[in-house]
Amino acid sequence: MRHNSRAYAEDLAALAVALGWGAVDGAAFAGRLDAVADATSVRAQLRRVVVPGDAIAPMARDVVAIRRLIDPNPREVTVADRSRIFDSERPQLGRFCWEDVQNKISAQEFSL
Repeated sequence: MRHNSRAYAEDLAALAVALGWGAVDGAAFAGRLDAVADATSVRAQLRRVVVPGDAIAPMARDVVAIRRLIDPNPREVTVADRSRIFDSERPQLGRFCWEDVQNKISAQEFSL
């Protein structure tokens, strides 16, 4: 969300108002969603996923290659962008199996 927030700032502002959050910018909107993630135990679940540092680059390449995940983005997402995003999320993660994630993506159970 933070990666794309500048590209759809007006949409986020409208959504924030609709959610009763008032007028907030993209960074503040993402912060509000962080609070929702904390309140709904999303972060607790993510902490159960371990991502070793050497897994970041292969994960980023794999995700960027899945065009149905990348093409809808309002901003281009490069392998470097996705690596940075994954790396920024690593402190929140605990145990991790990339093959499981790939299987779920292939089965369209969720998207990144």
